[in-house]
Amino acid sequence: MASIIIRLMNTVFGIIELAILIECIASWIPQLRYNKFMDIVYAITNPILTPFRALQDRFFPDSPIDFSPIIALFVIDFVLRQVINRILLLLW
Repeated sequence: MASIIIRLMNTVFGIIELAILIECIASWIPQLRYNKFMDIVYAITNPILTPFRALQDRFFPDSPIDFSPIIALFVIDFVLRQVINRILLLLW
């Protein structure tokens, strides 16, 4: 049972991480920004990246580079590891 939950979490978080990376790459290629696939990617990533963008704007208001995807990936990885560790501790 625990392995199914852990696999599911890894899959969901992996999809989120992949969507963030796709958005980063698409931001450098103008032709990729506006299509239906990117609308799906933005729908996945915007709720996650918006708080990190707000933090960046608060601490570095005039930064020309958007560091929010990098911060989000670190936080996602940290949260995933913590949740998996808690699940393993509870079940074993």
